Amino acid sequence: MNNEYEIQKLMNQYARYLDQAEFEKFGQLLGHARYIHPGNPDEVIFDKDPQGIAEFMRGHTKLQDDGTPGTLILVTNHIIDIDESGLTATGFCYNSLYHSNPGVSVDPMAIAHYEDKFEKADGKWRFSERRIVPRLMADLSGLAEEHALPPEG
Repeated sequence: MNNEYEIQKLMNQYARYLDQAEFEKFGQLLGHARYIHPGNPDEVIFDKDPQGIAEFMRGHTKLQDDGTPGTLILVTNHIIDIDESGLTATGFCYNSLYHSNPGVSVDPMAIAHYEDKFEKADGKWRFSERRIVPRLMADLSGLAEEHALPPEG
């Protein structure tokens, strides 16, 4: 498989694992990365801590009766640039978050973009950094358990 496809697959798995409440896989996906959200006071939420990421997401995501958060995250407009060395890359994509209120509605909740860095280790691509940049946000309190979202700065 080509490098761009492998990186795009990582970018898309992020959404899949969150939508399916697969928090262990989510933690492993970002286990070698700095996970950055500008609403957090020091910006870095986790730094190379797969178990911490998984526990944070599990403990702070409200699940519906089907065991998922009732979300659909669409990841689009991928731009991937691989360094000449073939060992590092950068990525950019948009994220659109939709939430289902069963039997009532499906609502757009957030649009953000991701600024990513990747590295190739042992022949496989992995995240080395993911920066979330919120663009348009609704009230996300219904998606999270109390204190789930990083405080706004």
